[in-house]
Amino acid sequence: MEFKKLSCHITIAFICLVGTSRSHAHEAKLGCPDTTTVLLPGTEIDTLGWTLSDATAARGSRSAAKCDDECSCETNKEGLFLIDCSRAINPDVLREGWSDAEPGTSEVRLVIMGSELTALNSLGNISITRAHFKYNPSLSFIAETALLSSAESLLVLDLRNNNLTSPLNIEGDFMNLQFLSLDGNILETVPEWVNGCKSLLHLSLANNLITHVAPGTLNNLPNLQFLNLHKNMLTSPPGNLKLPSLRSLVLQANPITEMTPGAWHDLKSLEYVDLSYSELSTLQEGSLSVATERPWLISLAHTPLTHLPQHAWLGGVLAHWVDLRGTHITTLDERDFRPLLSSMALKTVVHADWGRPQIWFHNDVLSCDCDAKWLATNATLLRHASGRCNDKNIQLRFLDPDYFNVFCF
Repeated sequence: MEFKKLSCHITIAFICLVGTSRSHAHEAKLGCPDTTTVLLPGTEIDTLGWTLSDATAARGSRSAAKCDDECSCETNKEGLFLIDCSRAINPDVLREGWSDAEPGTSEVRLVIMGSELTALNSLGNISITRAHFKYNPSLSFIAETALLSSAESLLVLDLRNNNLTSPLNIEGDFMNLQFLSLDGNILETVPEWVNGCKSLLHLSLANNLITHVAPGTLNNLPNLQFLNLHKNMLTSPPGNLKLPSLRSLVLQANPITEMTPGAWHDLKSLEYVDLSYSELSTLQEGSLSVATERPWLISLAHTPLTHLPQHAWLGGVLAHWVDLRGTHITTLDERDFRPLLSSMALKTVVHADWGRPQIWFHNDVLSCDCDAKWLATNATLLRHASGRCNDKNIQLRFLDPDYFNVFCF
């Protein structure tokens, strides 16, 4: 059967876009790769062009804005009322510019991008549907009540690449908020109010300075599908996550050195885990235990792993796809890989981007001596292994079983 495609562009979109305007202390150590080398063949990259269904977007009429010298307004043919205040200098000017007129538009989008603002104090009484306050290098403060009038109407809140610090306190339940990006700021903790956004589908906190996600911080988000913590300062992944709808967990480029066994056992919908470019060198028993009910991929690419022990999967479901590219694995240990490849060989799922279940072994140190005979002489399992034997300068799939039968005992 063909497995329904997980939108890899949603999973990966933020990975290398988020570091474009800020240089944190940890970037020199971890660094975001210039290209998304962790992506699997065929994976597409998208920008942050969030789209919502017409039914979701057209949620009644919204208030309009009376524009002044620092804001421009435009209503397009779809009924979207766009307010651009990127020229604003004084945050109080924004407050004076708003009115409560009803234009009958389907949604109101407010954009403040590349401005010289240092603070947002008030946005008046307008009900915003999509707020894009991004790439404002001096914006370090948002008043707690600034978005209060939009608490019910807000669907998208884009606060990328500003200068926001912790604690970031914003009042409002934001019960209808679906997309939230806080990428590229200087946050050290996850804002508490985020856990009240029960309709949230997509949460990105990439490229910040978050060192720890306290237990329960994100456990009130029943609809969350995508969580991006790429390029923070986490030394271990967030544990005890109770997110029944979570499909994608991106932890790339964190200084993670250890995994908490069973931390993701409640993630029943998980399809993608990215631990690439972390500092994992060993895996404890049950550290990769995931009880997902879906085919899933885990990326451990470009980590200092030398082994992928079988006991790491204990208590969970074996992954359908495992990315070990750029690791320090030197041999194809039968104890580590036969159970995993045997499980893959039984699967009929074929992913649109990742293909049949498989392990990607590509690195510069893998050798195929007699320890690899078990794989070289088993054509069924070999179909699910991809990589190169550096000692023989040959792709795994071209290994000659007769050679191993003759020269290996």
